[in-house]
Amino acid sequence: MGANELYLGIDVGGNHVKMGFVDKQGNISDFISHSTAEWKATNDFTQKLIETIAFRLINHKNVTKVGIGLPLSLIHISEPTRQAEI
Repeated sequence: MGANELYLGIDVGGNHVKMGFVDKQGNISDFISHSTAEWKATNDFTQKLIETIAFRLINHKNVTKVGIGLPLSLIHISEPTRQAEI
């Protein structure tokens, strides 16, 4: 990881969707939090999440990896392929 590289960490929780950038030293910057309930109320939660991630990545071109934590209640496992879908 180069000196200026960042990771984007995303935590999708029952109350909030949180995002922040982490550098090599573990410093968190540009942290934001959105209400999960408000995003769900739009009936387009996935689109809101995608747009927010895209906006964050456009403004931070030195991100090399993205990590996303999702609660199992938001993930649908389809049969028989067992592919995860949000």
